Amino acid sequence: MTGARTLFILMAYNITVDYSGFKHWTKQYPKQIGFAASSAINTTMKQIQRAGRAQLHQKLIIRRESFARMSVKIAQFSNKHSLLGVVGLIPPGAAPKDFWNKQQFGGQRTPSHGSFLAIPTTDIRPNVQASVTRSKWPRQLRNTINIQTKGGKHILLQRKGRGKTARITVPYVLVRSVQLTPKIGWFKMAQGIVDHNFSYNFAEAFHRAIATAL
Repeated sequence: MTGARTLFILMAYNITVDYSGFKHWTKQYPKQIGFAASSAINTTMKQIQRAGRAQLHQKLIIRRESFARMSVKIAQFSNKHSLLGVVGLIPPGAAPKDFWNKQQFGGQRTPSHGSFLAIPTTDIRPNVQASVTRSKWPRQLRNTINIQTKGGKHILLQRKGRGKTARITVPYVLVRSVQLTPKIGWFKMAQGIVDHNFSYNFAEAFHRAIATAL
Protein backbone atom coordinates (compact mmCIF):
# COMPACT_ATOMS: atom_id res chain seq x y z
CA MET A 1 0.00 0.00 0.00
CA THR A 2 1.03 3.62 -0.01
CA GLY A 3 0.95 6.58 2.34
CA ALA A 4 1.42 10.32 2.26
CA ARG A 5 5.18 10.00 2.07
CA THR A 6 5.34 7.17 -0.45
CA LEU A 7 6.94 8.13 -3.75
CA PHE A 8 5.31 5.45 -5.90
CA ILE A 9 1.69 4.28 -5.98
CA LEU A 10 1.83 0.51 -5.66
CA MET A 11 -0.87 -2.04 -4.91
CA ALA A 12 -0.51 -4.84 -2.36
CA TYR A 13 -3.39 -7.09 -1.34
CA ASN A 14 -3.63 -10.26 0.67
CA ILE A 15 -6.08 -12.36 -1.34
CA THR A 16 -7.76 -15.33 0.33
CA VAL A 17 -9.34 -18.00 -1.85
CA ASP A 18 -11.95 -20.37 -0.41
CA TYR A 19 -11.06 -23.87 -1.57
CA SER A 20 -13.79 -25.64 0.43
CA GLY A 21 -15.96 -26.13 -2.63
CA PHE A 22 -13.38 -28.30 -4.38
CA LYS A 23 -11.22 -29.92 -1.73
CA HIS A 24 -10.95 -33.11 -3.73
CA TRP A 25 -9.35 -31.13 -6.57
CA THR A 26 -6.76 -29.58 -4.27
CA LYS A 27 -5.61 -33.03 -3.10
CA GLN A 28 -5.46 -34.43 -6.61
CA TYR A 29 -3.90 -31.38 -8.29
CA PRO A 30 -1.86 -29.46 -5.68
CA LYS A 31 0.58 -28.08 -8.25
CA GLN A 32 -2.26 -26.76 -10.37
CA ILE A 33 -3.56 -24.74 -7.44
CA GLY A 34 -0.30 -22.79 -7.24
CA PHE A 35 -0.24 -22.31 -10.99
CA ALA A 36 -3.83 -21.07 -11.00
CA ALA A 37 -3.20 -18.61 -8.17
CA SER A 38 -0.09 -17.22 -9.87
CA SER A 39 -1.85 -16.98 -13.23
CA ALA A 40 -4.87 -15.26 -11.67
CA ILE A 41 -2.66 -12.70 -9.95
CA ASN A 42 -0.89 -11.88 -13.22
CA THR A 43 -4.13 -11.69 -15.19
CA THR A 44 -5.66 -9.40 -12.59
CA MET A 45 -2.62 -7.13 -12.65
CA LYS A 46 -2.83 -6.87 -16.45
CA GLN A 47 -6.49 -5.89 -16.09
CA ILE A 48 -5.52 -3.24 -13.55
CA GLN A 49 -2.83 -2.00 -15.93
CA ARG A 50 -5.28 -1.63 -18.83
CA ALA A 51 -7.90 0.03 -16.67
CA GLY A 52 -5.28 2.28 -15.06
CA ARG A 53 -4.09 3.59 -18.42
CA ALA A 54 -7.68 4.24 -19.48
CA GLN A 55 -8.37 6.05 -16.21
CA LEU A 56 -5.46 8.43 -16.72
CA HIS A 57 -6.96 9.49 -20.05
CA GLN A 58 -10.35 9.97 -18.44
CA LYS A 59 -9.14 11.99 -15.46
CA LEU A 60 -6.15 13.91 -16.81
CA ILE A 61 -5.00 15.82 -19.86
CA ILE A 62 -2.38 13.53 -21.37
CA ARG A 63 0.14 15.44 -23.45
CA ARG A 64 2.61 12.58 -23.86
CA GLU A 65 1.01 9.20 -24.50
CA SER A 66 4.28 7.37 -23.88
CA PHE A 67 4.58 8.91 -20.40
CA ALA A 68 1.16 7.67 -19.33
CA ARG A 69 1.65 4.24 -20.89
CA MET A 70 5.07 3.69 -19.32
CA SER A 71 3.93 4.94 -15.91
CA VAL A 72 1.45 2.11 -15.36
CA LYS A 73 3.89 -0.71 -14.70
CA ILE A 74 3.78 -4.29 -13.58
CA ALA A 75 6.91 -4.15 -11.48
CA GLN A 76 6.86 -7.83 -10.54
CA PHE A 77 4.99 -10.80 -11.95
CA SER A 78 3.88 -13.68 -9.79
CA ASN A 79 5.27 -17.18 -10.33
CA LYS A 80 4.84 -20.65 -8.86
CA HIS A 81 7.60 -19.99 -6.34
CA SER A 82 6.29 -16.62 -5.17
CA LEU A 83 2.61 -15.70 -5.24
CA LEU A 84 3.45 -12.01 -5.23
CA GLY A 85 2.69 -9.50 -7.96
CA VAL A 86 3.33 -5.76 -7.94
CA VAL A 87 1.54 -3.25 -10.16
CA GLY A 88 1.67 0.48 -9.75
CA LEU A 89 2.12 4.00 -11.03
CA ILE A 90 5.82 4.78 -11.33
CA PRO A 91 6.81 7.91 -13.28
CA PRO A 92 9.43 7.11 -15.94
CA GLY A 93 12.61 8.95 -16.76
CA ALA A 94 13.46 12.22 -15.04
CA ALA A 95 9.90 13.00 -13.91
CA PRO A 96 9.47 13.87 -10.20
CA LYS A 97 9.26 10.60 -8.30
CA ASP A 98 6.21 11.78 -6.34
CA PHE A 99 4.34 12.88 -9.49
CA TRP A 100 1.59 10.26 -9.37
CA ASN A 101 1.39 10.35 -5.60
CA LYS A 102 0.31 13.98 -5.83
CA GLN A 103 -2.19 13.19 -8.58
CA GLN A 104 -3.72 10.59 -6.29
CA PHE A 105 -3.63 12.42 -2.96
CA GLY A 106 -3.06 16.06 -3.90
CA GLY A 107 -0.40 18.18 -2.26
CA GLN A 108 1.85 21.13 -2.80
CA ARG A 109 4.22 21.31 -5.73
CA THR A 110 7.35 23.37 -5.19
CA PRO A 111 10.37 24.11 -7.42
CA SER A 112 12.99 21.39 -7.64
CA HIS A 113 15.47 24.08 -8.72
CA GLY A 114 15.42 27.83 -8.21
CA SER A 115 12.79 29.90 -6.43
CA PHE A 116 9.78 29.72 -8.76
CA LEU A 117 7.55 27.42 -10.72
CA ALA A 118 6.94 28.76 -14.23
CA ILE A 119 3.30 28.60 -15.32
CA PRO A 120 3.02 29.02 -19.11
CA THR A 121 0.56 31.53 -20.51
CA THR A 122 -1.25 31.22 -23.83
CA ASP A 123 1.80 32.81 -25.50
CA ILE A 124 3.62 29.54 -24.78
CA ARG A 125 0.78 27.06 -24.47
CA PRO A 126 -2.17 28.13 -26.66
CA ASN A 127 -4.42 25.44 -25.21
CA VAL A 128 -4.29 22.98 -22.31
CA GLN A 129 -3.60 20.04 -24.63
CA ALA A 130 -0.47 21.61 -26.09
CA SER A 131 2.98 20.52 -24.92
CA VAL A 132 5.74 22.97 -24.06
CA THR A 133 8.86 22.05 -26.00
CA ARG A 134 12.31 22.46 -24.49
CA SER A 135 13.04 25.44 -26.77
CA LYS A 136 10.23 27.33 -25.03
CA TRP A 137 11.34 26.62 -21.47
CA PRO A 138 12.06 29.80 -19.47
CA ARG A 139 15.83 29.40 -19.50
CA GLN A 140 15.83 28.87 -23.25
CA LEU A 141 14.06 32.15 -23.99
CA ARG A 142 16.10 35.22 -24.92
CA ASN A 143 15.57 38.86 -23.97
CA THR A 144 13.63 38.08 -20.80
CA ILE A 145 13.40 39.68 -17.40
CA ASN A 146 11.69 38.65 -14.19
CA ILE A 147 9.70 41.51 -12.65
CA GLN A 148 7.39 41.89 -9.72
CA THR A 149 4.12 43.75 -10.30
CA LYS A 150 2.60 46.27 -7.93
CA GLY A 151 0.26 43.53 -6.79
CA GLY A 152 3.21 41.38 -5.76
CA LYS A 153 3.01 38.88 -8.61
CA HIS A 154 6.14 37.72 -10.39
CA ILE A 155 6.02 37.47 -14.18
CA LEU A 156 8.53 36.80 -16.89
CA LEU A 157 8.60 39.41 -19.65
CA GLN A 158 10.10 38.82 -23.07
CA ARG A 159 10.91 41.37 -25.76
CA LYS A 160 10.29 40.13 -29.28
CA GLY A 161 11.47 41.95 -32.35
CA ARG A 162 13.51 45.14 -32.65
CA GLY A 163 12.93 48.81 -33.04
CA LYS A 164 9.41 49.99 -33.81
CA THR A 165 8.17 46.44 -34.34
CA ALA A 166 9.32 45.25 -30.91
CA ARG A 167 6.65 44.02 -28.53
CA ILE A 168 6.57 42.77 -24.96
CA THR A 169 4.92 39.45 -24.12
CA VAL A 170 4.33 37.54 -20.88
CA PRO A 171 5.32 33.92 -21.57
CA TYR A 172 5.24 32.77 -17.94
CA VAL A 173 3.73 33.62 -14.58
CA LEU A 174 6.09 32.74 -11.73
CA VAL A 175 4.80 31.28 -8.46
CA ARG A 176 6.41 29.90 -5.31
CA SER A 177 4.19 26.81 -5.20
CA VAL A 178 1.04 25.26 -6.62
CA GLN A 179 -1.61 23.43 -4.62
CA LEU A 180 -2.65 20.24 -6.42
CA THR A 181 -6.04 18.62 -5.88
CA PRO A 182 -6.54 14.82 -6.07
CA LYS A 183 -7.43 13.86 -9.64
CA ILE A 184 -7.24 10.10 -9.96
CA GLY A 185 -8.75 7.24 -7.97
CA TRP A 186 -6.12 4.58 -8.53
CA PHE A 187 -6.79 2.61 -5.35
CA LYS A 188 -10.56 2.51 -5.78
CA MET A 189 -10.21 1.42 -9.40
CA ALA A 190 -7.68 -1.32 -8.61
CA GLN A 191 -9.59 -2.57 -5.57
CA GLY A 192 -12.74 -2.88 -7.65
CA ILE A 193 -10.95 -4.99 -10.26
CA VAL A 194 -9.45 -7.27 -7.61
CA ASP A 195 -12.83 -7.75 -5.91
CA HIS A 196 -14.74 -8.30 -9.14
CA ASN A 197 -12.27 -10.25 -11.30
CA PHE A 198 -9.84 -12.27 -9.21
CA SER A 199 -12.14 -15.18 -8.32
CA TYR A 200 -13.17 -15.58 -11.94
CA ASN A 201 -9.56 -15.35 -13.11
CA PHE A 202 -8.57 -18.01 -10.58
CA ALA A 203 -11.37 -20.38 -11.63
CA GLU A 204 -10.47 -19.99 -15.31
CA ALA A 205 -6.80 -20.62 -14.65
CA PHE A 206 -7.54 -23.64 -12.47
CA HIS A 207 -9.76 -25.19 -15.13
CA ARG A 208 -7.02 -24.71 -17.73
CA ALA A 209 -4.45 -26.24 -15.40
CA ILE A 210 -6.60 -29.31 -14.79
CA ALA A 211 -7.29 -29.70 -18.51
CA THR A 212 -3.57 -29.82 -19.28
CA ALA A 213 -2.93 -32.26 -16.44
CA LEU A 214 -5.52 -34.81 -17.59
